Amino acid sequence: MIETPVLIVGGGPIGLLMGHELSCYGIRALLVERNPGTTVHPKMDITHARSIEHFRRIGVADAIFDASVPHESPMDVIWLSKLNEWELCRFRYASIDQQRETIRANNDGTSAMEPQIRISQIVVEPVLKNLLETKPEIEVRFGWSLESFEQDDNGVTAIINESATGEREEVRCSYLAGCDGGGSSTRKRLGIKNDGSFQAVQSWMLHFRSRDYDLLRRHGVAWHYQSPVHGTVIAQDDDQYWTMLRPIPPGEDADSVNPEGHLRDSVGQDFDFELLQANPWYAHLLVANSFGHNRIWLAGDSAHQVIPTGGYGMNTGVADAAALAWKFAAMLQGWGGENLLPAYELERHPVAV
Repeated sequence: MIETPVLIVGGGPIGLLMGHELSCYGIRALLVERNPGTTVHPKMDITHARSIEHFRRIGVADAIFDASVPHESPMDVIWLSKLNEWELCRFRYASIDQQRETIRANNDGTSAMEPQIRISQIVVEPVLKNLLETKPEIEVRFGWSLESFEQDDNGVTAIINESATGEREEVRCSYLAGCDGGGSSTRKRLGIKNDGSFQAVQSWMLHFRSRDYDLLRRHGVAWHYQSPVHGTVIAQDDDQYWTMLRPIPPGEDADSVNPEGHLRDSVGQDFDFELLQANPWYAHLLVANSFGHNRIWLAGDSAHQVIPTGGYGMNTGVADAAALAWKFAAMLQGWGGENLLPAYELERHPVAV
């Protein structure tokens, strides 16, 4: 049997951040993630200033900045008829460098300590994972999933299994953090339901590689290139990776769409690209009606799913991890009272709503 103070279920950004947070308090933990590696889906491409403040506190901010888009790149959002046609409107947002200058010039407490940045979750996760694997307090196991658990007055007994071999191990922990995403098995096993709207938005997600700048940067370097009809092209790294989100019209069969043709039609012409990922994508507006109880608690998408406009999904989860980790540490170190963990839901549920 493995014995550990905390079992973290899920190795996305929130689970990885739970590990970093607990390490800062000297708390040992085992993290299990059912997938063999970090995400290949282009999720989330903005990290808010408050999240960066948390990253600075736990010592990962510099590595995240180093992996982000060039610091001189603007975060402009351009509205277009089509990418190969006319600009309709432009929302100008400051680059990382410009934000830092503003922060330096306004030392009166009204600014955040850090700028917001553009960085894809495809990039964030490997950075956090690589750093976490250097922490002696945290054991990281990718390719392992949660099979079952039972909690009692003194802790939680869980069964984990390795996908590749079928090997099973028993884990005894004081607390379990369910950071296992929108389809959370932790939430389902607790019998917790979601409130809200399922599939509130339906789109095609087309992730591609291209350096056809004559087309893609025809209107200059920007973050989003948005058409009211044809969808949004997102610059993921200001180099070669892009994502298009195109709405699925009512009645259209998503499975019958030709992805390459969809992409060419959306931008307005043929161009040089390599399609990396293409699938229907559904955004949900859901909040769990409970964030956990006793010794098992939820954080991130397992507790709330929001349309990611503005990056609120992961960024809300960052604050979940910060709030839950110190409460686990307080209980394990003997200075937390009996109402501390229930207070987590009182704090975080209204934010998610």
